[in-house]
Amino acid sequence: MKRFGATKRNAPPARREDFEFAVQRDGLDEVHTFTAVVNLDFVGLVQMLWNSKNDPSMAGQGMLVTIAKMLDNTDGTPNKWAPEVVKPPKRERVPQVVEVELGPGRSTSHWSGEVGTLPVEPEVDEDEELPAVFRAPCGPEKGELLPFERAEEFLAHEAGSSRRRWREVLLDDDEVSVKQEAITELFEWLMGLAAERPTR
Repeated sequence: MKRFGATKRNAPPARREDFEFAVQRDGLDEVHTFTAVVNLDFVGLVQMLWNSKNDPSMAGQGMLVTIAKMLDNTDGTPNKWAPEVVKPPKRERVPQVVEVELGPGRSTSHWSGEVGTLPVEPEVDEDEELPAVFRAPCGPEKGELLPFERAEEFLAHEAGSSRRRWREVLLDDDEVSVKQEAITELFEWLMGLAAERPTR
């Protein structure tokens, strides 16, 4: 069966481009660095153009969203990630060596649980409340279970991916202002990269 939209085998990795973008906070420039992944989301672009045609005031918002989808979401904490409590694995009962008396002056050693040994109670209380943990979303510890107190490390703004930080600064932060021409220039630059014909 013919399949469309799948990533081609042995396709080279998408091109990445670092860039700086300045917003204004309290009348001063605040410069942020992002990484773009030159891989245009065609559906998002068509949707933006359609919305802009029906309501020209939506053009700027559409550009912000389209730009966000072209930013790297793997160079830090992913955009929509939030820590979720993961049930810690049960602690395994560690076998213990048990001395069994065989008679006067005679004994032998066995692992607990073997036939002929005495029952040994686990050292860890099975009813003990284990600390909450979450799974690291990125970095050297990606996929590992970490204490929940460390979640703040991954939620920090500077730990976010380019896409996450773009959203926090450009879409969520009411204290910053952005020049319209700056958004337009960035959008055209990214479109030029995607079309492999840089605009400037």
